[in-house]
Amino acid sequence: MKSLGELIQQRRKELGLTQIELAAHIRGQSGEPVSQQRITDIESDRFGVPRRPTLTQLARALKLDIDVLYLWGRVIPPDIRAEGLPEETIKKAWAAFRAVVREGKKKSARPALTR
Repeated sequence: MKSLGELIQQRRKELGLTQIELAAHIRGQSGEPVSQQRITDIESDRFGVPRRPTLTQLARALKLDIDVLYLWGRVIPPDIRAEGLPEETIKKAWAAFRAVVREGKKKSARPALTR
């Protein structure tokens, strides 16, 4: 996978949903379900990362944590924005994130144990 749209498309297919079925779970600003074309646009990464209300609904419909969508969308979640934080705190946060990612990569690279 390379993008948020690709992740959404892959997950939708894993769950056996059509774009129309996924669209039925997502409400637009009017409160009405979004169109199949909107799902196509999201999966094609047109118009950037959807806004938080749409991401929240996508996460729920696709049974994903919203933080996964934020990461693939290359968006920092609003609750962890760095405004007002000292540089040292930001550096520590990124170092901790990198350490967790490195550990996750090591675990996924290990061969599965056979019995």
